[in-house]
Amino acid sequence: MADDLRDTENSRSDDGRGDLDNAAAEEEIERGLGQDGDADELVEMHDDQDGSARPQDQEQELGSVHYGTQIRNPQAEEQQAFLRQNAAAQRQERAQAQEATEQQTLSQIENAEIENNLDTGADSFESSGGNDGADELSLQSEPSAVELPEVPLSTNDTNALRGDREDAGPATDDSLQPDFVPPAQEAPSAESAVVEDDLEEDDELLLDDEIDTEDEIEVEEPKVADAPSLNAGDVSGAEDSAITLDLSASLNDLDGGSETLSITISGVPDGAVLSAGTDNGDGSWTLLPGQLNGLTLTPPEDFSGSIDLDIAATSREANGDTSTVNSVFTVDVTGVADGANLAVSDASGREDSAIALDIDTELLDGSENLSITIEGVPEGAVLSAGTDNGDGTWTLDVDQLEGLTITPAENFSGNIDLSVLVSTTDGDDSAVVMENLTVEVEGVADAPTLDVSDASGNEDSAIALDIDAGLTDSSETLTVTISGVPDGATLSAGTDNGDGTWTLSSDQLNGLSITPAEDFSGSFDLGVTATSADGSDVATATDSITVDVTGVADVPTLDVSDASGNEDSAIALDIDAGLTDSSETLTVTISGVPDGATLSAGTDNGDGTWTLSSDQLDGLSITPPDDFSGSFDLGVTATSADGSDIATSTGSITVDVAGVADAPTLDVSDASGNEDSAIALDIDAG
Repeated sequence: MADDLRDTENSRSDDGRGDLDNAAAEEEIERGLGQDGDADELVEMHDDQDGSARPQDQEQELGSVHYGTQIRNPQAEEQQAFLRQNAAAQRQERAQAQEATEQQTLSQIENAEIENNLDTGADSFESSGGNDGADELSLQSEPSAVELPEVPLSTNDTNALRGDREDAGPATDDSLQPDFVPPAQEAPSAESAVVEDDLEEDDELLLDDEIDTEDEIEVEEPKVADAPSLNAGDVSGAEDSAITLDLSASLNDLDGGSETLSITISGVPDGAVLSAGTDNGDGSWTLLPGQLNGLTLTPPEDFSGSIDLDIAATSREANGDTSTVNSVFTVDVTGVADGANLAVSDASGREDSAIALDIDTELLDGSENLSITIEGVPEGAVLSAGTDNGDGTWTLDVDQLEGLTITPAENFSGNIDLSVLVSTTDGDDSAVVMENLTVEVEGVADAPTLDVSDASGNEDSAIALDIDAGLTDSSETLTVTISGVPDGATLSAGTDNGDGTWTLSSDQLNGLSITPAEDFSGSFDLGVTATSADGSDVATATDSITVDVTGVADVPTLDVSDASGNEDSAIALDIDAGLTDSSETLTVTISGVPDGATLSAGTDNGDGTWTLSSDQLDGLSITPPDDFSGSFDLGVTATSADGSDIATSTGSITVDVAGVADAPTLDVSDASGNEDSAIALDIDAG
C-alpha cells in the first residue's frame, strides 16, 4: 500500500463521513476477477463537488478505487461480459473526455486548496460486511495519457481505505460502486461521500480515519510494459530425435499491471517441428509461456549439423505497450548413420571367365558417406574395379558397382562365398549392413597336351608305344583312349573296351607297349585321344600312331621218310612240310639229286638241287638215273619266309634203288670174209 493517498479527490461532511452519489455517476464500473476467483474490482470514480452530474466530455478521470480481495462481486461475470463488449467504445470515449478536461483540472489543482478536511493519516477504511467486520478497499489511480510536467505524478500508487459499515453485509457484495467526478470549479463547500450498497440501501461505509486533502492529487502515468526475463541455452541431440530445448521466460510486471507474455521462436528450418506452439509457416512459431516447459525440437529428417534459433519474449500491457527481449541459441544435431539398402544376388559363370556380380546399394540418408567392402575373395581372383586390400577384401565406391565382375583364379571351378558389407558414416557415427552371395564357377576343361611317335617292332613281340599326354589344369582328370587296336593285339596296360579301343589313365602311359596279333607282320595305325574333364565339361586332343611290325619267319614243319624203288623206276618221296605261320611262304629244297635223276615236280636248279613249293610235295617222286641201282641220300630243306626273314627245317631221305636186270640187247649182222681169213662177226649184245 502507498504511504499517502494521492489518487483520490473527495469531499467530506462535518461528521467525517464521505458519501458518493451513485446516481450521479456516468461512467461504468470496471471490475476484474483475479486468477483465484476473488473479486478484484477497479471502480472509476466521477462526481461534481456540487453533486450534480456533468456532461461526460467535461469529466476528468482522476483515479479509481481498487477493491481488495476481501470484497467479492457475484455480478462480476455479467459485468465483465458487458465491459468486454463495450471496451473499445469506452476507451475512445474516456480518452476524448480526459484530453478535454485534463488541462482544466491541472489549473484547479494548482490554484485551489481542497478543504474537505480529509486526514491523510488514515490509509484504509473498514467495511462491516465481512465476517470480521473489516474488508479492505483500495483506491488506484488510472494512468493519464497527457504529459503533466508541472504536477508531481505518482504512477501505479494504490491507496487503501478502511471504514466501518453500519450494518453487516456479505463480504462478496458487488454493489459497492463508489464514483466521483472531479469538480470543474473550486468546491464551495464540503459534501459527504457515501459508499452505498445495492444489496441493502441503508448500509453505509463508515470511515474511521480522515483523509487530509492537502495531499496533492497526482495523475498516474500510462503503464509501460516491463522487459520480461528470458533464458535460452544451447542444446544438442541426435539426428531424427526430439531434442529438448532449454528455454524459460517470465514476466517482470513491476508496476502491478496486467501484462501478458508471448513467445516467438524464429529460424526453424523447413521440416523441423516443435512439440508445442503454432507454426506460422514462415520459419517462426508462436508459443504461450507454459508451452516452454518440456518443449522439444525435432530437426528435419536426416539433418545433422547446427541450427541457430532466435527466441523473442514479448510482454504486453493492457494498453498495448510492449517490451521484447531476444536471445539466440544453437541446437547441435549429432549425425546418426541410418545405414543403407543392400541387395545382392548369387552369381554363376564359367571357369577362367569374368562373372558379373549383382550388388545394389542405396543410402537411406543422402547426406551420409558410404563405402563398400567385399570379403572372401580367393587368392588369385580379381574384381574388375575397386582396391585390393591384400587380405582377401576389396574396397569399392558406389559408382564401381556398375558392371562389377569377378574373375576366379586360373582353372578354378567350384563355389566362392563372398560377403558384401556396406558402411555408412554420419559424422562420428557409423552403421553397417551385410549380405552374403555365392559365386558358382562352372568348370571348363582345358585341352590336354598330347605327343605321340610312330612305333615299330618284330612280329610276335611287344612293341613300345611312345605316348605322352598331360593336363594344363591340374584340377582336371585325364584319360587316354587308343583306338584301332587290331584283333588279337594287346596293350600292356589299360582296359580293353572290346571294340578295338582301350582306355588308359595318364599313369598307364608310362611303359605302354602293344603286342600285335600272333604271327602278324605289317603296319597298322592307332588313334590316340587324350581327354581332360572338369566336371561335366571335357576337352580333347587327338593324334595317331603307325605301328610297323616286322615279320619273323617261323620254323616250318618238315617230316620225311626214306624211299626205295627199282632201278629205272620213279620212286615216291614222302616229304611233309608245312608252315606254322600261314602268313609266311613255304619253300622246300631237295638237294643231292644225282645227275640223271629227276623229280616229278619242282625246279631243277642245275646244281643237284630242286626247289619246290609246299603244294608240289604232294605225290612227289624221283626217278634215279637210267639203270642206276643202289642208294643215294637226298637232303630236304623246308624254308618259311616272312618278309625278309626266313626259317628252315631240314631232313634227309635215303633212296634205295633196287637193280633190275634189263634184257640185253643183241644185234648181229651177217659176216663174210675170205677164206681162211678171219671173218669179223658183227654181234652187239648189251
